Amino acid sequence: MNRQIVTSLVFAAGVLGLAFGARMLNEAGLASLEAARVNGVIAGLILVWFGNLMPKKNPERSCGQDPGASFRMKRMAGFLLMLGGIGHAVAWLALPLDQAKWIAMIPVAVALVIVLATAFRSRVWV
Repeated sequence: MNRQIVTSLVFAAGVLGLAFGARMLNEAGLASLEAARVNGVIAGLILVWFGNLMPKKNPERSCGQDPGASFRMKRMAGFLLMLGGIGHAVAWLALPLDQAKWIAMIPVAVALVIVLATAFRSRVWV
């Protein structure tokens, strides 16, 4: 089986296992975890995962541009997406739920704006 498929299946099983474990802890009364909080943390960790994976995928493809510039753009975008995901997960962990709903979006939005601004400025699309 393809390594990418196996990795994706393991990742999906981990996400489902984390959600199932949080539900079981909540039902057993061992932890009072809100579903929204767990989902927010999982979403942040997914962003971290994809941000880490982004520069490693299709390094030979550069959309007809300089391969070095394309690789630098992928690294920068992946790093910022990873930082945005960490900020998202931490906000869901640390803040009250009513504040986390709005504040958790800020690091991800800032990361996306910086990536888009850099892409428009440098005209490097990956």
